[in-house]
Amino acid sequence: MTTRSSKSIGFKSLIALALLVATSLCLSKGAIAANGVIPKDVLTDYKKFIGTRSPNQLRSFKGRYSRRDVVEVAIILQALSRAEEQETIEFKVVESYSRQLADVASGRAALALTSVSSSDAEQLKNQVYFSDELVKPEEFIAGFYVRRDNENALNAKSLQDLAKLKTVSNSAWHRDWETLHAFMPSGHVYNTVVWSNMVKMVDAQRVDFVLAPFQANEQLILRYQTIELAPIPNIKISLGEGRRIIFSKKHPEGERLYKAFQTGLQSMRSEGMIKKAYSESGFFNQQVADWNLLAP
Repeated sequence: MTTRSSKSIGFKSLIALALLVATSLCLSKGAIAANGVIPKDVLTDYKKFIGTRSPNQLRSFKGRYSRRDVVEVAIILQALSRAEEQETIEFKVVESYSRQLADVASGRAALALTSVSSSDAEQLKNQVYFSDELVKPEEFIAGFYVRRDNENALNAKSLQDLAKLKTVSNSAWHRDWETLHAFMPSGHVYNTVVWSNMVKMVDAQRVDFVLAPFQANEQLILRYQTIELAPIPNIKISLGEGRRIIFSKKHPEGERLYKAFQTGLQSMRSEGMIKKAYSESGFFNQQVADWNLLAP
């Protein structure tokens, strides 16, 4: 015999099951949280850069905190939005480039929220999907950033002059590392994995310069907290490496986000938004168009 109590429990169970099915259907596009890895310093400046604006509707990429990796966060979120992928991407902070690659390759993160070198993306092709290049190899130009009172470094005009100085980079940034070792003595190139530490080492005069993209201000000044570094005038270098966004093949949301991003990227590129973002961030910089391009 079925009692009123058991009927009540059965009815409640049916309601609970119906709600569960309905919820699953509603979340079918994003049932598993999509998270993206982002360096701590990039997230800090991105929050200051974006303020109360929505990245989905962003049309101006100018601002005090605008730089290549910061605007890339906005590019990614807007591209996904254009492909009607509206769910929030959870930010997962990482301290190093190597960890960024490892988390996406392993599936601990669905995507990286800043670009990686094309060669690194291609080496991980069994673990990640990678986008079309946002930056072409010939477009990746860097300056030699130094303390503004380092007269010896500021007077450098050639690779031979630079080879007498000391620098810092990250050995995981393979193209940067190879480029520096092509003209610098090994003992003059220091290694650290955190970008902010590189800036601090220059400021503390432990090294003379760090390679960095040109900045979006009249004097091309690189600012970090209270530190200000300036580029050695009239010289620049090409790193000859494209940049892509990677998505995990092992994360349940990786493939869907990859396809959505490709669609959104095509839309943004057709409107000139990718070039606009990199130009307004200072990465594509007309102020240094006539500077001497050094070739190791």
